[in-house]
Amino acid sequence: MGAEVFFVQRRTNQGGGLLEKMEQLFEAARFSQLFERGDLVATKVQVGERGNTTHLRPELVKRIVRKVHQHGGRPFVTDTGSEGCRGDAVSHTLLAAEHGFELVTLGAPFLVADGLDGQDAVMVRTEGKLLREVPVATHLYRAKAIIAIAHFTAGPIYGWHGALYNLGYLGMARNLRQQPNRELASATKGAGESSGSNGMIPDIMTLKASQRWLVEAFYAIAQLKEQRLGFVNVLVDITPDPDGYPWSDAPIVPDIGILASRDPVALDQASADFVNGQEGLPGTRLRDPRTRDKLADLNPSVDWSFSLAYAEELGLGTRDYELLII
Repeated sequence: MGAEVFFVQRRTNQGGGLLEKMEQLFEAARFSQLFERGDLVATKVQVGERGNTTHLRPELVKRIVRKVHQHGGRPFVTDTGSEGCRGDAVSHTLLAAEHGFELVTLGAPFLVADGLDGQDAVMVRTEGKLLREVPVATHLYRAKAIIAIAHFTAGPIYGWHGALYNLGYLGMARNLRQQPNRELASATKGAGESSGSNGMIPDIMTLKASQRWLVEAFYAIAQLKEQRLGFVNVLVDITPDPDGYPWSDAPIVPDIGILASRDPVALDQASADFVNGQEGLPGTRLRDPRTRDKLADLNPSVDWSFSLAYAEELGLGTRDYELLII
């Protein structure tokens, strides 16, 4: 039997709207078992770039924060730095507040996980095939448990942005995540595979090496937290580009709902299956709205399933899942 993946549909019903359903997912996925009373619990998000209008909604995050409070945890909401308006903790915090990620809205403080200048990290040794250590952002390292909430979108390099990306690439300190990146690029240069870049990964790094790199970064955090990780993917406003871009193109499929699981591989696989199974919307970046593989249509040079297969190989989870509708 596959891993449990819990699903609530976008449509409102007698159980309420998405806000109430977010709390139902928390209970169904047994996220309260991730922490004990008094534990510091990180709620990992990506606040979106300035100009992006479809980023994760803070109202949804607030419902997870509220459930953590109810079960005795001490939640905080966190993100790591990036390019653009999140280049340091001051500008990042101001942008987060613009997008609603602040104490009044969330019911918990927003903290930049990798510090003032994106260098606060703890180097965690890992047993991956490519990386030997990973710069895990300090606040994520020190939290007792992590509930990672991702806005699922398509994207270059990996084909999608979901749970593995949110806590793999975005679990590393901004100014240190490029160091293993450079080492890997040097090691794989000239390997003969096609390459690509979205401004975050050097052009000389091969696509498959980039995908392995993401998974191994996630692997380090998964080893560190053992069974204290929970994951939520929000499948609403599913755009061709991730929330880190300073714009929002038209969504490629209708809104679907929200998925939650303790297994990140099963969760991302189920999310991809949902997106690919929808009827594509006309007038979007999709070349063929009727295609059965929307993610491949948007980024035909990327094998989006490769990262999931590699994550499964490393024992991070399973691509087989049992969908439980709430």
